[in-house]
Amino acid sequence: METELLCEYWEPAADTLRRRFDAPVVGDIRELRSLPTADIVAAGFPCTDLSQVGRTAGISGDESGLIREVFRLVADTPPTWFVLENVPNMLTLQGGSPIRHVTEWLDENGWNWAYRTVDSRHFGVRQRRRRVFLVASKTQDPRTVLFADETGGSSAQKRHTAYGLLGPSGNRGHRGGERESSRR
Repeated sequence: METELLCEYWEPAADTLRRRFDAPVVGDIRELRSLPTADIVAAGFPCTDLSQVGRTAGISGDESGLIREVFRLVADTPPTWFVLENVPNMLTLQGGSPIRHVTEWLDENGWNWAYRTVDSRHFGVRQRRRRVFLVASKTQDPRTVLFADETGGSSAQKRHTAYGLLGPSGNRGHRGGERESSRR
């Protein structure tokens, strides 16, 4: 995999990226005019307004609202795969408004999408750190990536109903089950 561009506003983190990757690091996403052509765009937008311990201002908060800038950039240069990451509280805060905002934008712009909550401790990390990962594509079925263990990794490339899976949630244990959301 070759990294084309990184974007990080917080200078200590940007410095770490510069040391670890041979790619340009830009600071403020609001000043970025376009993305290079890429197969995958991965973005973790600020959780400050979404986190249980944050401001809980929601997706329209000053920091978490930067997702609009990510949307602007991928609309202009759509990748094959688009990956978003954030805190699980985005699924329940304000009645699920943050995840609904994201998935409605994806629907309106012709993306297939799926999301699930993943806990880092299941990947050999010695901490419990839950995150929602949303995978989207205009041409591929993201379920084959995000739910490979459940789907058998089929290579189907058809339009589909979008899916989400709630895994370990909050600090109250496990909440399982699949949630479907019909495409409009």
